[in-house]
Parts: sequence; structure tokens; C-alpha cells
Amino acid sequence: MADVYNYVEPEGVIIPDTEEIQNQVISEFKSLFGSDLITTPNTPQGLLISAETSERDAVAVNNATLANQINPNVAGGIFLDAIAALMGIQRTVATYSTVTATLTGAIGAIIPSGSLAKETVFGELFQLVSTTVIPIGGSITAQFQAVNPGPIACNPSTLTQKVSVVIGWETVTNLAAAVLGTDTQTDDQMRSYRRNTLAVLGQALPQAILSGLYATPNVQSATFIENVTSAPAVIQGVSLVANSIYTCVDGGTDADVADVLLNKKSGGCAYNNGAPGATPVSINRTDPYSGQVYAIKFDRPQLIPIFVQVSYRAGQSDPTTTIKNAILNYADGLIPGEPGWVVGADASPFELAGAVLYFDNTIFIENVALSLLPGGPFTSVTIPIGAFQKATITPSSIAVIPV
Repeated sequence: MADVYNYVEPEGVIIPDTEEIQNQVISEFKSLFGSDLITTPNTPQGLLISAETSERDAVAVNNATLANQINPNVAGGIFLDAIAALMGIQRTVATYSTVTATLTGAIGAIIPSGSLAKETVFGELFQLVSTTVIPIGGSITAQFQAVNPGPIACNPSTLTQKVSVVIGWETVTNLAAAVLGTDTQTDDQMRSYRRNTLAVLGQALPQAILSGLYATPNVQSATFIENVTSAPAVIQGVSLVANSIYTCVDGGTDADVADVLLNKKSGGCAYNNGAPGATPVSINRTDPYSGQVYAIKFDRPQLIPIFVQVSYRAGQSDPTTTIKNAILNYADGLIPGEPGWVVGADASPFELAGAVLYFDNTIFIENVALSLLPGGPFTSVTIPIGAFQKATITPSSIAVIPV
């Protein structure tokens, strides 16, 4: 009998078939106890064979999983972090929500850093960032930070409950909502981030420029177009001057994006912005070597609201919440292997239907239709999104209809 455990092949790691493992275990039992041994599952020896097969199969799966950790497309956890470190990149760490609040109390009262207040909707705790002294007038604004990392919400006028007992501190309240923090990257998000930054150490090439942009803090997506001719040209709906590049970037600060473009683009290459409907950005940056000042130009995407109608077969339990969450998660790029609605990504009704089935394949979808207007007309045809645009969606723009 072939060795079913020799599953590391030139083509990759192959997990042995469970039936083959079971047949080998049966063969071993019969060689020990006789060829007439009854091995059906309802016998004591059959139960032992099933248990042994399960154990060997689990070991094979574990070994294959471990062997695959050298493959960046399937690696996870610390193994994926180690692969990324070879490129000089690391998983984006979680950040904390922050909110500005007004403190009132007795003049001269000292409220130490770390003092806690609770917001009253979700019950989350926020701590004072730095020690604050109540001045003449009895009130002062101060910065609070969520105790837990991630997108911890705090709506206006909800951070009102003091938790720490501080003499002289009377009230706390926030006029504006918190600036939300972020979760650390999942393995799927990290794999995508690695693929998008493979050329982060390169220069001039489109892949190198895009890699530099994706490696910039808080950049979500970007597109790149270049005009390699010595004459003006219109490419993908964008007007470009001779020998120039165009980028449309979603996320990141203007200064950070401009620094990347200055450092990555070819010498003598011009910049463009001002695509139809996009928000143009022009920011001056000084080259640290030549001292020359450059006007770095790029665009922020035009946001294209998409309205969705999902028809499902009636008679099922109401799937409205599941359908809406699935579509929102797809648009936000939270489905493994799917980038979501990034800059330049078309809005496809078929992909939205697939997103719903990914989360719940028991829902029978009759039709998914899209529109650029709240009242339609709706169509099941993909809506094209330009290189300077980004499709957006909100829960209220998704209609779920039983048919």
C-alpha cells in the first residue's frame, strides 16, 4: 500500500484522503488480528478504527497547515507577520477612539490623567489623556481616549457619567462624537496589504508608487494612470499633461500622500489632478536633497452613492438584517479575498448577491438591482466606476423586498 503520509509533493502540500487513511488503519488491524476481522463501525474494533483514523487525519491536517505557513497566501498569525517582516512591513495595530469633552468643577481642582468617564449608550469607558486643572470660570475642554482599542463609538452628549472619584470634579460632557479608532488587521486584510505593497522598496514603476501609497498610514485604496507620451492625452477619462502621472487616493493625510509621490515618481515627471467630479489636492513639498519646492498634485475620489434593491423569495424568516450587513461588509472589504468598493472598483449586483450567500446560503435571492438614484430606475447591470470615483453605500440605501 502506498504511503499516504508522504503528502509533501513538488506541486505543494496535499492532505491525504480520509478514506485512504481509514483503509490503512483497517489493514493494520487485520494484519494484527486476522483477515476475517469484522471492521464495521458498530463493532468495538470498528469504533477503535474510526477513532484512530480521526486522530491520524487531525495530525495530517495540522502538519499540512503548519507546512503551509511558509506560503504567504495562506499563512496566518505570527507566521504571516514574519513573512511580512521580510519586506519591512507589519500588521496595522489597533488604535483608540478619542473624544473632546468639557469638564466642570471647583477652580483649581486637579483631575489626574487616567481618570475614567463612561458613555451612556454602549457603556464604554474613556480615560483622560493628560492631567487637567479646572481654571477660573469653572470649565475646561480635555481629550479622552477609549480604554479599549478599536472603533468604539461615543455619540454627542453621551460621555456624561463620571467613574473615577476626584475631589472638585463635578461634570463631564462631550459636544461632538468621538473620532473612531481602528481594529488591528485581520489575516485576510494583512494578506491583501502585503500583496498591495510588494514593490514598496521600488521606485518610479506604477507598482512601486501604488505600493508606497498603500503602505501610507490610513490609505484605503488608490488608482494610478500615467501618460508616457510627449503630448497631452485623455486616459480613462482623466486629462493628463505630457509625461505625467495621475493618482487618486482614498485615505491618508495630504502631506503623507504628497511625500510618497515626491519620493516615488520618476525625475522630471509632472503631476495631474482635477478629474471630473473628484476633489483636487495640491500641496507644496520640499525635496530634502535638492531643496526644490514641488507642487504635488493628486485627487481625492468622487463618492458615488449606490442604491440597492434585493428581492428574496418570501416565506423565509425575515433576512433583512443579514442581507444589509452582508452588502455593507462586502463594500467595506470585510469578505476574505474581496477588496470591496475601493477607488475605481465597479459596482456589481452579482457580487453583492454572492456576498449575501457567503454569509447565509439559505437565503434564496431572486434578484439584485442597482441604481444611482434613490427611486431608480434599477438595473441588474454592473455600474461602471471611474478611476477617480468610489462607490459608497449606507444601510438606508438598501431595500430588501420579499417576492
